Amino acid sequence: MKTIEIKSDLTGQTFSRLKVLSYEGRNKQYDSLWKCECDCGTIKTIRGGVLKNGHTQSCGCLQKERTSVAKTTHGLINDNYKLYKVWIGIKQRCNNPNSKSYTDYGGRGIKICNEWENSFEVFHKWAIEEGYKIGLTIERVLVDGNYEPSNCKWIHKKWQSKNRTSSVLITHEGETKSASEWSELTRIPSKVITQRIRRGWNSKKTLTTKI
Repeated sequence: MKTIEIKSDLTGQTFSRLKVLSYEGRNKQYDSLWKCECDCGTIKTIRGGVLKNGHTQSCGCLQKERTSVAKTTHGLINDNYKLYKVWIGIKQRCNNPNSKSYTDYGGRGIKICNEWENSFEVFHKWAIEEGYKIGLTIERVLVDGNYEPSNCKWIHKKWQSKNRTSSVLITHEGETKSASEWSELTRIPSKVITQRIRRGWNSKKTLTTKI
């Protein structure tokens, strides 16, 4: 009987989840075959070529797990689409120079932490635990701080302007309030109040001159 030389003995080597147990001969295409044990306990005979090039990394369980995660993530996004948009928005203004908000965020050195940037599931878990619901917006406690669990909270949108670097604070008759707060008291749109201040109007004229 002719003996076939094994050019590369893979016995004992590990490829991702597969540990090679023994040489099993060759198939009709003359590919070397190896008996492998997967981390999940499954025994399977696999061609040497796909082991070495990384094409096959398990008995098939790895792909099943990835498919399951993908389905779960997709379902999570569908069920929480508004929150998903919040997450995407944060990433865009921190990382995308083409975003219209990048100058005020990523351009100023504000970042999104790695655990949020790399996983919507992690961001979603934090958001729910911190009381997220539709109608709330994410707010950084320190205006120059990053988007990360220790520096973020959920607030009503109308209060967010208090912590923006673009907010205009106006002192009138001993009280200091943001443009949005004065707007609620005077019924003058906050944009109008901001524009007046930037044009050089004093606080009295700004807040008492009706449109």
